[in-house]
Amino acid sequence: LQMGASFYTLDRKADLLTEKCANDLIGWKSVDGALSSPIPYSVKNFDSAYQMLSTLGMDGFYRLSFNNGNTNFVTDVYPSLKTYLLKWSMATNGLPERKEVFNKWTDWGDNEDVDITEDALYYSACKAAVAMAKLLNIPSDVSLFQGRMNSIEANFDKTYWKPGVGYYSN
Repeated sequence: LQMGASFYTLDRKADLLTEKCANDLIGWKSVDGALSSPIPYSVKNFDSAYQMLSTLGMDGFYRLSFNNGNTNFVTDVYPSLKTYLLKWSMATNGLPERKEVFNKWTDWGDNEDVDITEDALYYSACKAAVAMAKLLNIPSDVSLFQGRMNSIEANFDKTYWKPGVGYYSN
């Protein structure tokens, strides 16, 4: 996730390296088109959902495409982003359904905020999907992912805000 900083600290040749990394990552698709995380384990179909959602979100692929203006990159990565996000369905509580993953890359300690972290990262990835779908002129996808974002917005506080203590938590 150093993509964002590279635009301010390195010359534009770094964009090519970042795009290569992103294209290599989306090249690790399974037969159904779903992304997997080859690092840190090199296990076939390993899914580090939080790592992948971070990479696909507003501070990942979207920032890369926004900062370098390469719309071909958006065309290349968007189908993988969409397929990955559709692995989640929306639960009856209006938030993304919990996904069984091999590695929960989140907080540590006794009170890990696993669910809230996943939902926040999923929201960011949906926000990136909306921006990319607009760029690619796919209104049905804009509506799909905006609908998921609206659902998360409407239900996030109800689920995670702890009024007695004044913070968000699982």
